[in-house]
Amino acid sequence: IYLSIYLSIYLFYYNTLYHTTNTKHNSQQRMMQQTMQQTMPPSNAANNPMNYARPSANAMGTTTGTGTGTTTITTGSGPYGTAAPPPAESASSTGNTNKKGPIYIDTQHDDMIHDAQMDYYGTKLATCSSDRTIKIYDVHGDTYTHSATLQGHTGPVWSLSWSHPQYGTVLASACFSGSVLLHRETRPREWTLLHNARNLHDSSVNCVRFAPPTRAFGLLLAAASSDGRVSVLTHGPQDDSWMVEYLDDPSRLGVNSLSFAPVVNGTAVTALSGGMTSTAVLCMVTGGCDFKIRFWSKTVMAMEEGNMSGGGAGGGGAGAGAGQGGGAVGTAGRDAMWVLDTTY
Repeated sequence: IYLSIYLSIYLFYYNTLYHTTNTKHNSQQRMMQQTMQQTMPPSNAANNPMNYARPSANAMGTTTGTGTGTTTITTGSGPYGTAAPPPAESASSTGNTNKKGPIYIDTQHDDMIHDAQMDYYGTKLATCSSDRTIKIYDVHGDTYTHSATLQGHTGPVWSLSWSHPQYGTVLASACFSGSVLLHRETRPREWTLLHNARNLHDSSVNCVRFAPPTRAFGLLLAAASSDGRVSVLTHGPQDDSWMVEYLDDPSRLGVNSLSFAPVVNGTAVTALSGGMTSTAVLCMVTGGCDFKIRFWSKTVMAMEEGNMSGGGAGGGGAGAGAGQGGGAVGTAGRDAMWVLDTTY
């Protein structure tokens, strides 16, 4: 009996205290909300830059901006859905009425795009995809035109590289099947297969790059592969041949990337035969799967007879004779050896 009376009294006081505290807390919250509503200015959704209308993620079509420099934006669908373009920024908010937005290109690829490269003059764009094709576009200002679709690869295409225009309009591509293809534009919108290096590597070719133009080395291309090697292709303008040289990565775990540095030319000196000799150094860096980068170099000393300014327009499949001198220069460049300088 005493226990029941005690519990009843305890529950009575507990409920009374809880109800009083909760009522006080709710009153404080209501007062705080009323104070904030009185002190804050009314919101204007139209002038709020954060309240913009997002395009539908499933919609396809065009979005046209306003003001000077209007750009038509085209969105396309891919294997992972349609990506909506970011909201256009008005000219009045930036103060620059001539500002132009980015160009969105519907590539019509059927799979993921792995690389996109502009040519030397910035008037041609090349894209490659897992759909095994390469798309070429002519870009002029804010407009673009699809000019060609290059085929021939048997696997996903990972990397692209344009040559210097002195060798013509040449595009190199590398794919998963271990091959490297070189295409050349002979006439506007007409492309031919310049060189087909099938099975150049035993595994995927991850990166391809043209070397900078030089009279000592000519048209030179390097490709990095997952088989742990780097292949260097040098074009011979005399017989239109391609010499392949392999550089073994010490780790043998695979090479994913590479890049060339500008060619360093030495001072020309007069030889006893009456000609001129000059040295040129070509440097290349590679990135491997062993978390390291490696620096390679190739040095040539070439004999130049007669005019130091080189030849004319050059022939051959790639126009590699353009800007080159005698045959001794190209031969010296092809006979030199690559040296591994440093590893980091």
